[in-house]
Amino acid sequence: MGQLVLIQESEKALINGLQSEKAHLELTLKENLALKEQYKMKCDQVQQMYEALFREAQTFKRQIVGVDEIKKDRDERVSALRMEIDQLQGQLDVLTSEHAALKVHKKSLSEDFMRLNDDYKTLQSNLNLSNDVRQQAEDSLTELQKQYRAVKEAF
Repeated sequence: MGQLVLIQESEKALINGLQSEKAHLELTLKENLALKEQYKMKCDQVQQMYEALFREAQTFKRQIVGVDEIKKDRDERVSALRMEIDQLQGQLDVLTSEHAALKVHKKSLSEDFMRLNDDYKTLQSNLNLSNDVRQQAEDSLTELQKQYRAVKEAF
């Protein structure tokens, strides 16, 4: 009997120990479930944040591609305009030299014109003078002819 009481006591102690361990395991399970729920919420939150960042990164990539296309187009236009500027600069140089030559030619022609104009005026005045002298000579010749006829008729 003593031995039965002892076994019974030992069984009670074992049952109490197992119940205590069960309570501890249940408490640990509740804590683990709460941690699991928190971890799941954080995981979902981080996943949503990563998805948002991924979408934003995709948007930025599209914008960068658009900007690159704009830069490429702009660079092509700049190159074309630079070539046009170089071409126009060449034309300007040619036209500038031609303009300088034409200015010299104009100056020469102006001097020739002034000289010829002066010669023309001189020639015109000389011609007018010679016409006046010829007219006077013709008038005096006509007068002499009249006088000669008058003298001739008188004889």
